[in-house]
Amino acid sequence: MLGIIKSVKDAPVAAGVSLVLVVMALTGSALLFLPHADEAVADYYYHTSTTTMTAVPNEAIIKDKTGIQIQDVFGGTNTENKKIMQSSGADDDDDNDERYGGFVSFDKKVFSWTDKVHITIVAPDHNFNKNAIDTIGDKEYNSVKVSTRESTLKEYRLTETGSNTGIFTGEVTLIGFDHNADGDLQTGLGSRGYDNPQRSPGGNGPAGGYLTAGRDDAITVSFEYTDGHTIVSTALIRWNTAQVQWLESTYSVSSTATIRVVDPDMNLNPESIDSFEVDVWSDSDPVGITLAVTEKNQASGIFEGSVTFSTTDKSSGHRLRVAEGDTITASYTDSTLPEPYTTADKHDIPATSQIGLTVNPLERVRASNINIKDALGMDVGNEISTGQQVQVMKHLTNIQEQRSQSFVYIV
Repeated sequence: MLGIIKSVKDAPVAAGVSLVLVVMALTGSALLFLPHADEAVADYYYHTSTTTMTAVPNEAIIKDKTGIQIQDVFGGTNTENKKIMQSSGADDDDDNDERYGGFVSFDKKVFSWTDKVHITIVAPDHNFNKNAIDTIGDKEYNSVKVSTRESTLKEYRLTETGSNTGIFTGEVTLIGFDHNADGDLQTGLGSRGYDNPQRSPGGNGPAGGYLTAGRDDAITVSFEYTDGHTIVSTALIRWNTAQVQWLESTYSVSSTATIRVVDPDMNLNPESIDSFEVDVWSDSDPVGITLAVTEKNQASGIFEGSVTFSTTDKSSGHRLRVAEGDTITASYTDSTLPEPYTTADKHDIPATSQIGLTVNPLERVRASNINIKDALGMDVGNEISTGQQVQVMKHLTNIQEQRSQSFVYIV
């Protein structure tokens, strides 16, 4: 095998870099690619033969036993080379279809560990029957392979989107790994509270395929377009840091508030509505309540819950005891954190809002009846002598409703 690789981001491959050689069903050929790189990988070239590989500064060269090599490391013109196209998700090269007849793409660039992955392969040469719906991938030849680091689906079937389109689609659901995602041992399965869907990897397509996936993983789809021509695409799989917010910056003492948590990692089942709990408290009730937040739509990863405020009733259920001027807090414990955290780490993410109007401090009181008096409290009139000690006196009125206001002085 004779071949060459352009390094990630078109930058040189440094000496000593480890590359991964994956044997594909290409009639004795092999495909060199980096399925777990954090960036889209550039073009690859291969030639059938037995290979060894070395990495040197400024270039990465694969030599066969005869010592023949490609001179131009950024796209040599050796006519014996056969091209393997590497797609990069949503940013596929515009001329891929024109030059090689097809490409692979995903509906996202980055997935979470339990997402549903939608796969599209444009393959006009496999539109064999222009009056029917064709399929690809489910034969030993022209096969589609879908894989993560954890598991692989071979000969996965994709179906044409319509007669005579040449566009084939399918979906695979990631099922994560055993992990207590909400941090609560009372939910999930087993004594450790595993929350990810308990399914086994497998499936034939175009739907119903399942793959286990790690926290920092990647999903790769390859399609043997023709004998000697394979198209490939890879997307990342990552955990995310959650976001928590109150939808308003202030609330009245008798209103209802909405708390929103955005965490794609808690979309544990993309085919159902997921939910979990957050802690909510106020200055008046620091113990507070536990509030359920529910996913707005299937697979959205956006969760909301409502809390009603009261100045008289005790906190219970969705009701929280508050007083004018309270700070209210919602806190979510994120147990699915990206690097540099470990899978065992947890992080509390709070968000705050206010009960009552937020008023500029100088607008919270009214000053009136300003008088200038001497040290004995007598009016000095309109004239003040040099060196005379005087007092500036005024009436202050707290114009806020149901809220005491402390102050030092106002000049």
